[in-house]
Amino acid sequence: MFGQHTLDAELGSTFKKQGWVVLDNLFCEEALNALDRTSLQFWEQGDIRLKKESPGWGQRPANELPEGVQASGLFREDKRVILRRLFGSSVDNLKKGLEPQYTYSFPTIGAQGLGLHIDGDVGGGVVTVMEGLIGVLLHDVSDADQGAFHLIPESHRKNLEFLRKHRRMPLVEAFRAIDQLYPDTSQVTTFTGRRGQAIVCHPLLNHGAGANLGTSVRRMAFVRVNARMLNESNNPTPKKDSFTALELLRQDSYYRSRANAPFRIALGCLR
Repeated sequence: MFGQHTLDAELGSTFKKQGWVVLDNLFCEEALNALDRTSLQFWEQGDIRLKKESPGWGQRPANELPEGVQASGLFREDKRVILRRLFGSSVDNLKKGLEPQYTYSFPTIGAQGLGLHIDGDVGGGVVTVMEGLIGVLLHDVSDADQGAFHLIPESHRKNLEFLRKHRRMPLVEAFRAIDQLYPDTSQVTTFTGRRGQAIVCHPLLNHGAGANLGTSVRRMAFVRVNARMLNESNNPTPKKDSFTALELLRQDSYYRSRANAPFRIALGCLR
């Protein structure tokens, strides 16, 4: 299980080095309860999307926060200072990427869970870039075999080096190639904990979910810090999939303006 991080001078450096931190009570209780209810409702109605290549894993994206939950009330006020340390002052005006994604790991014949990947490849030449990924446990998860969320510590560093070496590769292709960098899962660390504990991940950190060998579904909710989709409509060149890691910073003022954002820090060397 992850060690817990308090607000101190080492938190920012820990995040940069490991690519993740775990925070207690990040979400307001009202927001957590609403996410839990909505997640359970989707599950009970069977309203989830299954991945054929990932037996035992499903997800349900939502277009908005649960009824009664505002973006300003998603996180506890005393925890926002931690997010500011990680992402800069932009967390005070979060508008993009807060539509929850509910995920489910469930026991089934041949369950495999979700393979290691980084978020970004939407398909059809569209990519999503973001400043961070935040996932919260909607119930206690005490065992890694319950389909726990898992990740490769410090993988964001290896992925950064890959982008450095392939700076002219279309960004969609780069994201897909990064997903194949970790055939050996012995380095996987699992995220187990109590209801309400949240994991904050660097956008280039490889993550996934293990097979659920238990007897009940494992549920989490994820939000993405200032996520933004890039596609041909804002691409000055007509060629599909033509965004590269290098061009991302040159063409997208959104990320150029956020000097403290992890994605900006990670790709800054590519200019």
